[in-house]
Amino acid sequence: NTGESAVDLSGWRLDEAVDFTFAPGSSIAAGGYLVVTQNAADFQAKFGFAPFGEWETGDRLANEGETIELLDDGDEVVGSRSVLPGALGRAWEPRPAMVPVS
Repeated sequence: NTGESAVDLSGWRLDEAVDFTFAPGSSIAAGGYLVVTQNAADFQAKFGFAPFGEWETGDRLANEGETIELLDDGDEVVGSRSVLPGALGRAWEPRPAMVPVS
């Protein structure tokens, strides 16, 4: 979140390459970030902190690259990220005209 205040993510979701829906009351702090991963235990063992959540079972990122979209609770795309080979672990890049603000 590049904004100066927290953003309520209730009902927002990740779509396309992986699927994840943010539960009611979910938020991201001003200047903060969160991680959604395939396997929480593996992620924590590798990076030393717990992720926010796991995407749906069976979803995987393709080795040849994919695009993940962030949709708000009205199903409007507010950000997207092309994940290319070797790009895993880079920060989310929101669409400049659609950066969430509260």
